[in-house]
Amino acid sequence: MNDELNDNIFYYPENLTEKTTYIAGWEWWAILIIAIGVLLSAILIVLMGLFLPLIFTLIFAICTLQISGASVYKFIIVISNFVFADQQIYFWSAERSQESYD
Repeated sequence: MNDELNDNIFYYPENLTEKTTYIAGWEWWAILIIAIGVLLSAILIVLMGLFLPLIFTLIFAICTLQISGASVYKFIIVISNFVFADQQIYFWSAERSQESYD
């Protein structure tokens, strides 16, 4: 009887709307890009001695690391959209009372 009760226990994440993260807080697309970057960097290090692609890959890995749903990459995207892409709309009141200037 006690074993039957233990089989029916389900564990749910705290936030069901949050995107899934896989290895150490990266999403699947970031893991794919990091893996390709590390592979190409290793080839370039062996063939030419270039460490620059590895540095770019590590910077990308740090920027896309998610901690509690936030990442540097998402912050940069939001800020760049705010500054360059989104239309800034300001509503000014048509009439001002003269009493506020007294």
